[in-house]
Amino acid sequence: MNLRPFLIAAAASAVLLRAAAETPPPSPALTNSPGTVLTNGTPTNLVAPTNITALIPFRPLPECSTDATNAFRSITLRAGFKIQLAAAEPLVTDPVAIAFDADGRLYVAEQPGNGLQGRIKLLEDTDGDGIFDSSFTFAVNLPPPTALICYGDGVFVAAGAKILFLAPTNGSSVAGAPREIFTGFAITNSLQPGEGLNSFTWGPDNLIHAAAAGIGGNISCVAMQTTRPLALLDSDFAFDPKSLTMIAEPGDASLGISFDNAGRRFTCNATRPFIGTLCDSASAARNPLYLWPQITADLAPRPFYIFPPKPAAQTNTSGSTSKTNITQASRPTQLTQAGSLLVYRGGALGSPMAGSAFVTDPALGIVSRLQLRANGFFPAAERPRSESASEFLSSRDPSFRPVQTVSGPDGSLYVVDVARANLDEPANNGRIWRILPLGASPQKPPQLSALKTHELVAHLANPSGWIRDTAARLLFERADTNAVPLLQNQLARSSSPVARLLSLHALQSRNALTEAAVITALRDRDESVRELAAQFAGLFVVNGSVSNPLWNTLLRASGDASLRVRLKVALTLGLVQRSAVLPVLAGMIRSAPDQRILQFAVLTAAERREDGLLLEFFRDPRVMQIPGGREFILELATMAGMTSNGRADEMLKSLDISRFPQAEAYAIAHALGEGLQRSGRNFLSAAPAGTARVFADGAMNIAMSPGSPEVRAAAIRFLSVSGYTSREIGDWTLALLAPGEAQVVESAVIDTLASFPDPAITSAFIQRWRGLTATSQAQIIARMLERYDRTMALMTALEERRIPATALSDVQVNLLRSNRDSHTAARAVKFFGPAVQSGLAERYAPVLHLAGSAARGHQVFTARCASCHRLGDEGAAFGPDLDNAVRRGRAKLLEDILEPGREIRAGYKTKIIQRMNSELLYGIVSDTGRNVHLVRRPGRANYFLPAKQVADSADGDWSMMPQDAAAGLSATALADLLEFLAPGKR
Repeated sequence: MNLRPFLIAAAASAVLLRAAAETPPPSPALTNSPGTVLTNGTPTNLVAPTNITALIPFRPLPECSTDATNAFRSITLRAGFKIQLAAAEPLVTDPVAIAFDADGRLYVAEQPGNGLQGRIKLLEDTDGDGIFDSSFTFAVNLPPPTALICYGDGVFVAAGAKILFLAPTNGSSVAGAPREIFTGFAITNSLQPGEGLNSFTWGPDNLIHAAAAGIGGNISCVAMQTTRPLALLDSDFAFDPKSLTMIAEPGDASLGISFDNAGRRFTCNATRPFIGTLCDSASAARNPLYLWPQITADLAPRPFYIFPPKPAAQTNTSGSTSKTNITQASRPTQLTQAGSLLVYRGGALGSPMAGSAFVTDPALGIVSRLQLRANGFFPAAERPRSESASEFLSSRDPSFRPVQTVSGPDGSLYVVDVARANLDEPANNGRIWRILPLGASPQKPPQLSALKTHELVAHLANPSGWIRDTAARLLFERADTNAVPLLQNQLARSSSPVARLLSLHALQSRNALTEAAVITALRDRDESVRELAAQFAGLFVVNGSVSNPLWNTLLRASGDASLRVRLKVALTLGLVQRSAVLPVLAGMIRSAPDQRILQFAVLTAAERREDGLLLEFFRDPRVMQIPGGREFILELATMAGMTSNGRADEMLKSLDISRFPQAEAYAIAHALGEGLQRSGRNFLSAAPAGTARVFADGAMNIAMSPGSPEVRAAAIRFLSVSGYTSREIGDWTLALLAPGEAQVVESAVIDTLASFPDPAITSAFIQRWRGLTATSQAQIIARMLERYDRTMALMTALEERRIPATALSDVQVNLLRSNRDSHTAARAVKFFGPAVQSGLAERYAPVLHLAGSAARGHQVFTARCASCHRLGDEGAAFGPDLDNAVRRGRAKLLEDILEPGREIRAGYKTKIIQRMNSELLYGIVSDTGRNVHLVRRPGRANYFLPAKQVADSADGDWSMMPQDAAAGLSATALADLLEFLAPGKR
């Protein structure tokens, strides 16, 4: 068959263009007329390039539902743009990732699948018509490649569980032996396109950033043995390509990473198209006594609907082509497998597209666009009006599988299409599409590798994001000292904010940034430059000391109109050891009472001076009334107790004369005392002047009075840390554990009594257990499991049927089974049976074939899962994020629900800690730095404990997820839950 007419049509980018509408109208069929471009169904006079010799030869393949020509004819594109087939089989097959080098040549990672070895191809467009006309194999026999990026004379490639560096040898065009750089990523070699380590991106900070897809692992640098291993859990990953140092970055099962012109980092995952990074991981973790409640934020509307067209009917693949109309859009659905993210930062698409975010979903065959709108700290991402009910790019061809979008050397948009009707089955096809505005002429790729240093510096102001990135990379690679004065001049004089921002980064990455430059940048008219300067100002704080000029500039910046700038200023001020820092930090909170993220930054910055900052807030009790203010003050008080520098008396006296309401004052005093106890002290030793005893006497009087239950409960809780002994107040407080008391008072009494290591209290709990409310009964069980001696008494009460076995959860039963006392553990195993139940997943396998209801499944998720697992913007982030788990398939998900102990992810094993005071803690334990442990427990506040207060610890071989998580659920209810958890159903 003569394919020439169809190839001409493909090369000319003949595509149907339509404007978005609530219900897109049917469009006329494309004709076979060479050189025709249709816009909204109307032929124009735009014709194909006259030079046809560079067109790529390809043949129809039976494995695909259509050949590349018919795939082209199935595409629907936003009005005002055209698409052309830049490469297809056999030049490329099974492409999953691409990267342009400095001269516009295109490296392509090919992933055949089915256990076959991966390849890297190198494509060239020799005549600059936008169509690649030569291809050769650069590297073969690789583990499945999932990402690549150009650097130096070669490419970094993510291949299976490793990152390799490939470079040609001896002047050839073929890569030599791969150099292993990093290893240890927790993935296998059986990957689908879009899975595994992906989206290698050159950041404005001159690091290579990767989306780790939540795979985790313990990463070692093979090429630089002195580099410390890096443990990944749900984190992303970045590395310096020169020093090979590694850092963890905020990740949420990320499948795409991109930066905007302001240097802000964004990611996507399978179902969430646009996620902003609030703070880098290192800064957020700087204070070992504080964990940010969130470090990323959804910026797109939830749910985010997309509008894929109805699939095309099967077309003839024997060689003939049939004329088929583009159908109306199918029903709106949700993202199921978002596979890449690109924030377009300028170039051929024009200024209206600059700042747009493009997200691919290979499962649905779409490229969706979001428009970014200024919205305070981070932009809001929303659908453009012109695409309110349609997609920027979609296809009716079931083999259209876009897995990546990148910006090319000329600023046009390239889409990588793995071209498989079934992602599990290789088809030996592959397409790379190129999108540009109607009327745009092909341009020969720029040859940036030949440019001199001053030309590269000038290109940091180029309108094209790709050229800016490549120029920045080349400057970093060359490390030419002659660039320093040029960068300093550009930072001071350039009219381009992006150029000034990149110049700051370039100077910092070569250790050529000066304090004077930072001070100048802190006064820049662009908030992104000021924000970066506020961050870099921390580099000039040496052992807590800072120069007066920089200090004065930071003080002015603490009141900057931009919240982003103030956030970085707060974090930098935390490094400065000046007495004036604490009033400034307190003032920043008062001036922005509705900004929770600024509270996060200030708690981080208060490191080791929490007591002084708390005293600042005692002068203005209104802080408790701002959003999150009460939580902020109580957390600060606990931290202040743990780090108190002999100021406990001062804090209590200041609290006593403050204008805090009585209940709040006692709550703060309790938090302060709790912090003291965690550090192995108490009010008697930390406040020897007797202020604590005065507080305690007042609390005792309030506890026994008939006043407000909330005030009485707060006073009672304070008694647990006041310094009183159980002999002094035990009988009085036990008298309050009686029917008729308010629940809030009863709960406070239980917690206070449980804090005393008195066997009489254990007996009282068991004797009074049946007469208490269900809430109090559950509380007593939990508190009895927090001391080894009480677990023995609890086991006896269970055996004697004084407490029913049903009163304990699966997690609590496992605590008894794993008791340090072997006799108690054996009794628990005998009483409850063995811990592991197997075979449930196999027994319930028919559930996988039942049709479920996502609406009913949502109710099951809320009742059974949301307290520990996050899915999209719902639930609590305690266990693994379900956005990543659902990608593992329904069968694996059912197994995880029914048998949570069969496979426990690294970082989610239960650990039991015994404190020096014999109290037991159990939960997910991590080291936050400087010998402080963080214990996370479902439904409870984070618990920070100095390592010196740990007497003993043991690892549990069981999950914090209850064994009976699915108990009481019918097969239909399980099918409903699986249906709700399935991507695109929420």
